[in-house]
Formats: sequence, C-alpha cells, structure tokens
Amino acid sequence: MKHFTTDITTAFSDLKDFTTAFTTAFTGVKDFSTGITTAFTDLKDFRTDVTTAFTDLKDFTTDITTVFTDVKDFSTHITTVFTDVKDFSTDFKPARVGVTEAVADFKPGIADWKGISAVWREGRGAWRDGGARGRGDRRRVGRLRWRSSIQAGGNENRRKHVATLMRKMGIEALYRKPNLSRKNARHKIYPYLLRRLQIDRTNQVWAMDITYIPMAKGFVYLAAVLDWHSRRVLSWRVSITMHTDFCIEAVEEAIARYGKPEIFNTDQGSQFTSEEFIGLLKDNGIAISMDGKGCWRDNVFVERLWKSVKYEEVYLHAYDSVSHARNALKRYFRVLQRKAAAQLA
Repeated sequence: MKHFTTDITTAFSDLKDFTTAFTTAFTGVKDFSTGITTAFTDLKDFRTDVTTAFTDLKDFTTDITTVFTDVKDFSTHITTVFTDVKDFSTDFKPARVGVTEAVADFKPGIADWKGISAVWREGRGAWRDGGARGRGDRRRVGRLRWRSSIQAGGNENRRKHVATLMRKMGIEALYRKPNLSRKNARHKIYPYLLRRLQIDRTNQVWAMDITYIPMAKGFVYLAAVLDWHSRRVLSWRVSITMHTDFCIEAVEEAIARYGKPEIFNTDQGSQFTSEEFIGLLKDNGIAISMDGKGCWRDNVFVERLWKSVKYEEVYLHAYDSVSHARNALKRYFRVLQRKAAAQLA
C-alpha cells in the first residue's frame, strides 16, 4: 500500500511535469505564432515601402523624361533663333547698290531745296518786317501760315510739303495739355445737342472750356466763352483755382454783352456740371449740351482756340505773375477780337 501511494505520487508528479511541459510548449507555440504575425506584418510594410519606392522611381523617370524633352525643345528653339538671326543678317546685309539707293532717296532733291529756300526767304522777310509780321511773331507761324505766305509769293506748295520742309529745317513746337475735364460722378450729364445741327447764325451755339496756362513759376487756368458760328471770343477769365466762380463770371459777362445763346456746349468737367453753373443756364432759358466722354472733337473750335493761344502767346513767354499772364492774354484777345471784327466786316 505504501509503495502504491508512492507510485501514485510519482505519477501525479510526472503528470504535473507533463502539464508544465505542455503549457511551456503551448506558450512557445503562441510566441511562435506572434513572431510569425510580426514577421508577416513586417513583410507587408516592406512590400508597401518597395511599392512606394517603385512609384517614386517611376515619377522620377517621368520627370527626367520631361526635363530631357524641355531641353530638346529649348535646343530646337535656340537653333531656330540662330537660323532667324542668320537669315536676318543675310537679308539686311547692306549691299553697295542698296546703300547708294538709300542715300539717293534721302538726299533732298532740287525741288525740296527750292522749297526750303522759299520758306527761309519768307521767314527772313517776316522776321524783318514790323507789325503783325514782326520779330515777336516768328515762332507763331505754323505750316498753314507758311503755306499761305509762300503761295502769296508765287510758289505753289501743299500743306504736307511745307510741313516736310519745316521738319528738315528743324522747326517744331511743343504742346502741353493736361486733362482738366474731371467730371463729378454725382452730377447729371446732359446729352450732346450739336450732332448734325446746322449752325448758321451767331448766338445760336456758344461753347466754353478751361485750359492750363504755364508760367515761369506755377500755372493758372484760363476759361473762355466762344461763339460757335463766328469763332469770336465773347469773354474769358483767369483763375488760380478750378472753382466754378470764374466760369460763371465769364458766362455772365458774355450774356450781359451779347445776349443769350440758344444752346451752350461744354465738356463733362465738374465745373460745368455743378448746380451753380447749370442753374445759371437754366435761369436764362439756355439749352445745355455736353461733349461725349473723351470726344474732344465735339468742342473742336474751343480746342483750336487753345492751340492758337498757346502757340502764338503762352509758349513764347514765361509769365512772372498772374497779373503778367492776365495782361498778356488781354492784349492777345484784344488783337484776336480786332481780327475777327475785320473778317466779319
């Protein structure tokens, strides 16, 4: 019985050892399974990295191909440019015949020199004479007056030909014209009433505008009222500001001296669209007309007046003060009025 108990104890001990060994084996299998799972996970990550690497390599190959294509295109363009330069050099390589013809074309002919001599003789005569053709007028004569003067002397020359001769003599003028027609967006703009209108009498249409008069130091503004039919300057004012007052004064003076016009035309400047100016015209029963935006031709006679004033008076002098400018313009407009009266007579 004692031996049987010992054997049972030994058997249980062996069973315990077997259980321990079996547990250890299962633990090892579990660890092995975990290792296999980790290995597969690492293999999957490795596969993903390899796929990404191949994708990057493919993109890199595409970029390299694009770069080589661009280099090839650039090389083609450079070749084309060099070919064009070569052709340009070949086409414009001066030949003896071409140079001779060019010199012959630009060399003034006998007719041109005769025309230049005529212009020069008339100019010297105009500068020597007194009065309206005195020394003070020598820079006032433009191509139209030169043409008239030359034709009066028996030489037939067209306006463009006289302009060409004056250009060859180095005679030219400078013209400054800043934009003074700044409109106010809140003011009403009136339609242009002179399109296709037959203007055949005085006081039918008056026009007004403002221009810039430079001085030796600073500048002033000149406003004038012009009769569209007779081209006569009815009134004018000089101001150091762009306020509406001097425009209203000029219109009031013109109305007091010559009566009321049927239509009064201006540009879209803020002075002419102001309530005070519009009110003055409406109170006198005058129809209001305004130029189109940027359409200087709608008021072309006033623009022509400004050109004459500046070429014949302003650009020939450097006014020292506002009073100097006012007195000089007064003398100029007085002469202009006498000429207009003589033409009407």
